[in-house]
Amino acid sequence: MYQVVRIVIPLVTMPYLTRTLGSEPLGVYSYTYTAALYFTYFVLLGLNQYGNREVAKAGLDRQKLSRTFWSIYLGQLSIGLAVSAVYVAYALSQDGLMGACALIWAAWVLAEVADIGWLFYGLEKFRVIAVRNVLIRVGVVAGIFLLVRGPGDLWVYCALQALSFVLNSAVLWVLARRYIDWCRVTIREVISHIRPSLVLFAPVIAVSCYTQLNKLVLGAFSGMSQVAFYDNADKVVTIPLTFIQSLGIVLLPRMSSVLAVGDRGRAESYLSDSFWLSTVMSIGLLAGIAGVSREFVPLFFGVGFEECELLLPILALIMPACAVSSVVGNQFLIPMERDSLYLKSVLVGATVNIALCLLLIPPLAARGAAVATVAAEYVVAGVQVWFARREIPVGRYLRELSPFVAFGIAEYACMKAAAFTGLSGAALLAAEVVVGVTVFVGLGLGCLVIRGDCRLRLFGLSRFVKQKG
Repeated sequence: MYQVVRIVIPLVTMPYLTRTLGSEPLGVYSYTYTAALYFTYFVLLGLNQYGNREVAKAGLDRQKLSRTFWSIYLGQLSIGLAVSAVYVAYALSQDGLMGACALIWAAWVLAEVADIGWLFYGLEKFRVIAVRNVLIRVGVVAGIFLLVRGPGDLWVYCALQALSFVLNSAVLWVLARRYIDWCRVTIREVISHIRPSLVLFAPVIAVSCYTQLNKLVLGAFSGMSQVAFYDNADKVVTIPLTFIQSLGIVLLPRMSSVLAVGDRGRAESYLSDSFWLSTVMSIGLLAGIAGVSREFVPLFFGVGFEECELLLPILALIMPACAVSSVVGNQFLIPMERDSLYLKSVLVGATVNIALCLLLIPPLAARGAAVATVAAEYVVAGVQVWFARREIPVGRYLRELSPFVAFGIAEYACMKAAAFTGLSGAALLAAEVVVGVTVFVGLGLGCLVIRGDCRLRLFGLSRFVKQKG
């Protein structure tokens, strides 16, 4: 349900912001946001995954959990304060609007020093995270419509987003008292968590090279408008992608705790279902976004963002690759503590992305950045599958998906056929969405029911499952 809110809010605010602020200010926003984001990576190191995993392993033993928490967080605090000082110096070195926005983002960098979301993810307290984020995001939306009135209000938009991060961190500390107590830990305990956290930090930076770095390279070679085109198309693709990636967030601590007690059978069951569900969703979403891009962009973004019509279907190609890497990387390699293999996979992807960015962005601008991103995601997924090939039956998983590839093609074809109905604008877009969902879901469920497939239990349709033997 939280992912639904994450989808609805950008759908409400993005059309307003593209028309109110315009491409150039939004490009400045994306550029300064991305620069600050890199500093937050250094604040948190690899704690979103490492802290999540260690908290899950500590379980419900309050004393052990408290000791684990403080030994991890004090390391985060020490490093975070140093990084924040460096960021403030960087922000002060910027001029004009870029400098003003950079200084506003300093509040976000400091808020990340206090971010303990990894504690709640490790405890599987997803309701806490969801309710907090929903309430704060709704407040930000209200602020956007009330306070952002024109291109000169870019700093207001930045301030609202930065304030949301501050509130996020503050609320978690109030709630954390339910689960942990203060306890003294030794410097040795703190240091013992830094090295393994750094091992998982390297993939964070590597992943950012093919998810965020493109915007900085675009800004350097092609200008802020191209950054805005790429960033907004990327946001649209990321919105439904969160459905897929939320499975990885939920299953990382569950897989870690299951593997910690040696229950390999349950772990394999989780992995199989997650792989199937993630990739099926990705195929349907890919076909859907590609099918509606021509009608969606003018209605959603308005005049001046026509470039996004081509960028959307290109970037949507990342979905199957992200589904595979979310399962194999975040739900298998990391819970199995194969951190070095995970690191190698994303380093290869980062290398491919950087090389392609430098090659393609100068002549193709945002389109080159999109192609580089897609190539990097598939390289990462391919390398991770290669590493896990002896322990995960990926071949069987992919064979189970083959009918849904055909259903995705049928979905796309039927959506395009809707254009021949004579409809246009919003009516045509609505028709395409209805047709696409009906065709893909109808063919998919029909196929599963005919086969009596065990996956029907994931949708509460166990009565249609054929008993083996």
